[in-house]
Amino acid sequence: MKNIFYFVTFIALVLSSCSNDSDAKSNATRLTRMITREDLNPDLSERISDYTYDGKKLKDIRLEDKRWEYIYEGDNIVMVNLYSDNQPEFKTSYEYDSTGRVSSELLVDLVQVQGPAIKKVYTYSSDNTISYQEFYASEFSQSQTGLSGKIYFNSKGQTFKFEKYVNNTLFQSTVWTYDDKNNPLKNITGYAKLPMNFEKSYTVLTKNTYNKIGDLKNNVTFTYVYNAANYPIKGKRIFNIGGNSYSSQVDYFY
Repeated sequence: MKNIFYFVTFIALVLSSCSNDSDAKSNATRLTRMITREDLNPDLSERISDYTYDGKKLKDIRLEDKRWEYIYEGDNIVMVNLYSDNQPEFKTSYEYDSTGRVSSELLVDLVQVQGPAIKKVYTYSSDNTISYQEFYASEFSQSQTGLSGKIYFNSKGQTFKFEKYVNNTLFQSTVWTYDDKNNPLKNITGYAKLPMNFEKSYTVLTKNTYNKIGDLKNNVTFTYVYNAANYPIKGKRIFNIGGNSYSSQVDYFY
């Protein structure tokens, strides 16, 4: 379960880093490397994420012994494969409806092959929300896991709230605020279509997570230094979790 969490949340976590100002305008979509330093572990070596593109399509991301491979059909991301030490670990496949929206995603654990796949089925509403139901899926059947969620969008198409439910009871909610500057990954082909990629076009200022009764569980604040094209070249995140505080600094290179 820890590995599944690591896999499905990675893209959200990589949205903090730094850039080369001289060519940022011509290469705004080419986030090729991020260097992260955490003061929680001052002796920890730098963590470097390398990105490879084919035009504006993301080919893969490499972080230490992990590699995320992106596969497209046309302009849609249809599969993301995770490798650890060059061995397949997880794959997520996406299906799209006739209007080009993601209708479902299927997460398969390639290590624990006896376990069921996890499927999310999405429903789009006219009130700027997306809901999903989660299922255990096999070749012959599927059954509900009891988990579901709802994603809320503002008028600019940004996720501002995400609610998680267990057996139809609210379990946790997350709320974001943004500035009007450019998110480093905003122009990647097909990226914004994936519902669980929450932070799409603008840079995040705050991210607050609340428990089921509305008490604040943790808080993250973000500050940035921008280049002339309004893309971040340096970022700092301050985490407040369970009464403990620490920070990380990220450098973005385009």
